[in-house]
Amino acid sequence: MIRLTWRQARPAFVTCAAILLAFTAFAVYTEREMSSYIAANGLATCTGGESVCGVLGDAFKSKFGGVLAVSQFIGFVPVLVGAFWGAPLIAREIESGTHRMVWTQSVGRVRWLSVKAGTFLLAAAVVSAILTWLMTWWLHPLRYVQGGGTVGPSAGDRISPNVFSFMGIAPVAYTLFAFCVGAAAGAVIKKVVPAMVTAIVLYVPPRIIMAKSVRATVITPEKVSFPAGTPSPRTGMGDWILSNRLVDAAGHPLNVDYQTMSAACQKTMGPSCYPAGARFVDTYQSLARFWPLQFIEAGVFVGLGALCLAFTIWWTMRRVS
Repeated sequence: MIRLTWRQARPAFVTCAAILLAFTAFAVYTEREMSSYIAANGLATCTGGESVCGVLGDAFKSKFGGVLAVSQFIGFVPVLVGAFWGAPLIAREIESGTHRMVWTQSVGRVRWLSVKAGTFLLAAAVVSAILTWLMTWWLHPLRYVQGGGTVGPSAGDRISPNVFSFMGIAPVAYTLFAFCVGAAAGAVIKKVVPAMVTAIVLYVPPRIIMAKSVRATVITPEKVSFPAGTPSPRTGMGDWILSNRLVDAAGHPLNVDYQTMSAACQKTMGPSCYPAGARFVDTYQSLARFWPLQFIEAGVFVGLGALCLAFTIWWTMRRVS
């Protein structure tokens, strides 16, 4: 059974390994280019408050914008695993009728499914873990540069929404969940292509809900208040800022028409430019919560994946003939 599963899985694994090797070569080359550029232009020592740092940050983004764009496509890896590995796992066997031949040769359904699913799950976890480690190393230079030309040692911290999903253990959990969703879709639909589409459709909503709603509040956010026109005490700490509100001395929301401010105020935005007692209130998740949030999110998606896999086994035992 293991030999048969390996023979069936070998083309997919070889293709995946080739793509991973090609991406590794690309990552090594571009990481060296980015690191050399940062060292040569002094980006690593910029404070973010100097105008020259903003110019350097913009120049960096202009030069390596393509690399930043490529990094976003890595987020589709779990989707591809769910569609191309998970969905065909059972659907292809049922669609071709080969599952009956296997089940009539003293290979039980549970053993058949356990070996097939276990092989692909292990491969998916290994590939995802390697890719996550590679992404963490590859994007390491970007900690000096983020949107708006802001630069400095903590400019691109990993708890920010654009980076969080590529780091830590969460990407492995996403991949396992996507695979299990695909397997469940294939068992129910029994057709490969419709199962692939269904796997994608079912995978996306939980990811969006987690990223947009749950992650920010699953641990009670922290707040910091500071006088308007002064730097936040959390500047440079790598926090994920959830909201930034301007309030008056009593804590009520305060609206300021920046267009009517004097030219000097529009340039400096100092304390004298705001009403007396005005202050900003930042709501944030601190960088120290990166790993707690990672473990929570990974646990949620591993749990959802386990439920999908249990459903797949139950459905295959009871409903597939």
